[in-house]
Amino acid sequence: MQFSALVLALVFGSAAAFVPSTRMARATVSVSAESRREFGAAAAAALAGAGFAQGASASAGAGAKFSVFGLTKGQASSMSEGAAYGTDQSAGVYSPYSPYRTVGSEALYAKVDDSKFYKEVVTESEKRFANYPAYISKKSWLDVKTENTRYLYSLRKAMNGLAKTADQKAAAKKVYLGLEKLTYAATVKSQADATAALEETKAAMAAYKKAVGM
Repeated sequence: MQFSALVLALVFGSAAAFVPSTRMARATVSVSAESRREFGAAAAAALAGAGFAQGASASAGAGAKFSVFGLTKGQASSMSEGAAYGTDQSAGVYSPYSPYRTVGSEALYAKVDDSKFYKEVVTESEKRFANYPAYISKKSWLDVKTENTRYLYSLRKAMNGLAKTADQKAAAKKVYLGLEKLTYAATVKSQADATAALEETKAAMAAYKKAVGM
């Protein structure tokens, strides 16, 4: 008897599982409807907020003000990706894509006179010429080429900075050519050519210093 009751309970319980629950369906529909209403209210609030934000930065009858192509005159009040917004455009700018004005008399930076520094570089470079005879006599060709590109790397710029006239520039060029010949002589490992190039460079340096007033 107890076994029969257990079997009947299992049968009816299994059958009930396949019967749709109206109460559960109604609850699900109710929750879905409520979620849709909440979503709609949130979306409407977001759109209203966006409209208010746009209206706050606009004036009646005016179109959109947004700069796309950088910084140009009259765009200081425009929303911009080119950094124009809020800039002082009372003077010309460096370029259409720069918020900075051109360099003028009001600039904090002024061009510096580098002549003193350039003369120090030339003087120190000439002192290095005394190292070459030992390199050449020992056939230490790598030392010759290294000396030419170590401190003397800055020599060309210094000499060009001091040379203002055509004669001064021509005198500087002779020094460069002498150093180039010295480098080539070291490359081909010729003591005679290296010695001749060194003497040529020293004479050219003396003439250059006289030309620039050193």
